Amino acid sequence: MADVAARLGVSERHSRRLISAVLAELNAASTRAAVAIAIANHWISLTNLATHPAEATRRRYGGERDTASNDTEERQLKKYCVNSNPQPNGDHEVHDITSDRPCHPNPQNRVDLGRHQNCHSAVGKAKQLGYSTANGCKHCALACHTR
Repeated sequence: MADVAARLGVSERHSRRLISAVLAELNAASTRAAVAIAIANHWISLTNLATHPAEATRRRYGGERDTASNDTEERQLKKYCVNSNPQPNGDHEVHDITSDRPCHPNPQNRVDLGRHQNCHSAVGKAKQLGYSTANGCKHCALACHTR
């Protein structure tokens, strides 16, 4: 410390204050640099999501998505579920849960079938899952209601 003070032409006590001030400024500068880097990385990720909507969709819904899918297609698909409790005739009804009808099963009795363009593919998915008597609900999936 005395060597630094002699080079600067100041007292040892004053040189300690100068060194402390310089270290504090370096610490503050490194903090500002870290914040600037974090902001830049966030901006880059937002820019990438804006220019790559398929990536944004994949991140929003999780998992791998087809690069041709976009938000417009996603909104056109309806969300379906099958009732795990059979009807008195033994059918497991498939419901369009994006509709605002009051016919949907209780949440604990819903088995998610995912998003489909129509009820026919949703009924097919229910049958693949083991609900061989799957049938469309007569209120919200009338096109697939057979009995």
